[in-house]
Amino acid sequence: MTIRRYVGIGKESVYRTKAAAAFHIDPAAVNIGSPEDPFLHYEGGLGRMQKRYALGPYMSAGSVDFAGSIGFMWYLFWMLLGEKVTTDNTTSVTGEAHPTGVGETELVFTTTNKPVTPGSFILEDSVPAQVAHDDGFGKIVEDGASGVSGSIDYATGTVRLQGLTGSEAYTIDYDYGTYEHIITPTESTTPLSFTVEAGKDYYEEDDLGQVMSKMSISVDREFFNVSIEVMGAENEVVTIKAEADLKLVQEPPIPFHQVQLKQADFGSALADMSCEVESFTLDIETGADTEAGLGLNSRFPCEAWAAILNITGAMTLKFRDDSWLQDFWGGTTPVGNTPQEKTLQLLLNAGDHGDGILDLHRVLLQSHAVNPSGRERVSQEIAFKSLYDAVTAAEILTATFNALYNWA
Repeated sequence: MTIRRYVGIGKESVYRTKAAAAFHIDPAAVNIGSPEDPFLHYEGGLGRMQKRYALGPYMSAGSVDFAGSIGFMWYLFWMLLGEKVTTDNTTSVTGEAHPTGVGETELVFTTTNKPVTPGSFILEDSVPAQVAHDDGFGKIVEDGASGVSGSIDYATGTVRLQGLTGSEAYTIDYDYGTYEHIITPTESTTPLSFTVEAGKDYYEEDDLGQVMSKMSISVDREFFNVSIEVMGAENEVVTIKAEADLKLVQEPPIPFHQVQLKQADFGSALADMSCEVESFTLDIETGADTEAGLGLNSRFPCEAWAAILNITGAMTLKFRDDSWLQDFWGGTTPVGNTPQEKTLQLLLNAGDHGDGILDLHRVLLQSHAVNPSGRERVSQEIAFKSLYDAVTAAEILTATFNALYNWA
């Protein structure tokens, strides 16, 4: 047996219509699959033992855990929240010269500009004819049986080519820069659906009609960890993909030291509080429901439904004074005071691979606790809830990503 576990996600144009994965994730855990006991059991009166059953509603569901990367996190937030506005901030370069010398069949060079936009690299000879291109995930593949192959690091612009012809005036065309994706919650009760490709060592399970019911993110002293919960319709087994055929982004997972947290009183300027944070969690629940999409003439839901959007979180902070308690109370006592609403901003920095910002514009502190034990160091636990601000029309959550990738 070969250990080969992966998860791919691709947006469906029509609910329950299978879509190819836009990308794949190397997951920490995959718990998605068929429902338990998807049957109707008839309880008749002839004896003590059941004799009859029929096929019942069938809705696959589960969860996936992984460490997040900017390259695909914007896509997952799009599936979660529903609205996306993309701005193309890339620039095109044509005819950048990288010739070979006499007898030289290999080249290693760095593009003049970076980061290179995945899927935009083209190598041409002096004819000019296209002899190779990149596949959008770091491989350079031949065109027209040229025999040219290689790799490209999009963030650094490093290109490695082999199978070239000596004394040839090769040139390259490519784009560089990032795409800005601004994702906000939709008011539509119809969530975006997607197909999940789950590699399970011996086979790939494709789960159709999936919608995201919850995303949880957490960061302490390890990676920026993410868990998504999904629910959907039917599934099927297909041949498992080879690792070489997976669409894996080049960016490594985001570690805790590339995550920053800022806070402010609502309406005031943000200030960095990263050094005060021991852990941060955020839970985003969409109220998704596939059972509500069941009808007649099919075991599977015809659609999915989304209800209230609920965003809550928690922070463990170093305990220095009573300032957060006073924010929770709204003063030095809870009597007669209004809680101080806050603004929180989580920033993700992936260097040349891009960045992300999660803005919680209006936050209500729900609880504050300090629980000393013996002589151990004390922390303070704070729970919060994100709210919509009707006055400024600030969203309950805005996710902004500058990423190398732009999948439909």
